[in-house]
Amino acid sequence: MLKHYKDVKQNRKNKIAVVVCSYAGPGSYHYQRDNKCADKLFEDTKFMIKCHEKLRESTLPYDLVVVDNGSTHEGFKKWISKWADKSKHNILMFRENDGFSFGAYKHFWERNKDYDYYLFHEQDIVPCKENWLEELLLKFHSEPGIGVVGNNIENNNGKRFLINTRDTVMNFDGAYYFTSGRILKKCGMQVHSGPGTSVGVINEINFSQPFLDNGYQLCSLAHSESTHSWLSNGSAVCIQDDISGTILPMITLHAIKRQPKIKEYFNSIGI
Repeated sequence: MLKHYKDVKQNRKNKIAVVVCSYAGPGSYHYQRDNKCADKLFEDTKFMIKCHEKLRESTLPYDLVVVDNGSTHEGFKKWISKWADKSKHNILMFRENDGFSFGAYKHFWERNKDYDYYLFHEQDIVPCKENWLEELLLKFHSEPGIGVVGNNIENNNGKRFLINTRDTVMNFDGAYYFTSGRILKKCGMQVHSGPGTSVGVINEINFSQPFLDNGYQLCSLAHSESTHSWLSNGSAVCIQDDISGTILPMITLHAIKRQPKIKEYFNSIGI
């Protein structure tokens, strides 16, 4: 029984923004140079949107925000623009590719600080079950002092999944971050652009540390001993015959592509 959040259904009037950074252009695909990178990133984003649209009615209402980081793929830009026109709850912003995903998150937040809750996630992270957003919100309110809920905490040996110590540098991996507007206003989004601010290193730390500095805890959902939890069989989902009861609210495309049972699961829910 949750002490700090009695009934999430009573809070359907909360204003929630789910903010995704998109990019379809030249570069690396899954950390490797690929001359078809733009096409593959386009397909990843289409699948991510498909997952949101399939599961959107099953969870709390939210605005789905896509902040595009200077995509050069003309087909993608036309497609995503048509998507934004479908609903007032589909929001699209274009910007230069400055600061990678965290730059996109900050770009939206600095212009839209009136939301009660924010979920920031990469374009290759997808919702994967009914009531997925409730689950994140309930986890956020499950313990006093939680400042942000994320996927996996890096630089941690896996023995602790609720981190509030500065003994060493602790930060979430880049998958997703759920927090409240109130806490985000207090902690700020201290991410930077320019040389060296890759998503995988500097800005993950820059985003996470202000929560710790302000006395909040980082709460991990993955409970994995791996540095990048999507590489671990037991992190994104327990690989069992029936995985529907163990799958986390969000999962990476990497896991879907690499695990046959996860593919079967997505097929079973019509995605």
